[in-house]
Amino acid sequence: MQKSLSPADRKYLGSGYKSKFYPPGRPQLLQEYWLAPFSTKDITEYISKYVRVAIVNDPGAPSRSVKDYEPLVKQPELRALISNPFLLKMVMAVQPSRIEVEFKRVTLPKPPRPLAPVSPRSPD
Repeated sequence: MQKSLSPADRKYLGSGYKSKFYPPGRPQLLQEYWLAPFSTKDITEYISKYVRVAIVNDPGAPSRSVKDYEPLVKQPELRALISNPFLLKMVMAVQPSRIEVEFKRVTLPKPPRPLAPVSPRSPD
């Protein structure tokens, strides 16, 4: 049986996570692979191939073009996310009309000043 693990999962599993992914007493069976992030060129090529395959496999589906996915590549925040091959694959399954995301910077108000400590009153 093959199991996969994302970098975020390791954070929650702790330092001994490897022992959960091989049969007891057989650590040599564990194989770890690390995926390098996709470059912008890799992302664009993946999108092109995805669109071509989608058209062939589902001709009745709404038409898609590479241009429909340009917001993904143009916005640095989205591009950073989809440089992860797993996330790119999930995002590509979403209709292009749903990926128009607008990022806005928000300035949070400063927290109020803490109140000065109140000293206990002495009895009169």
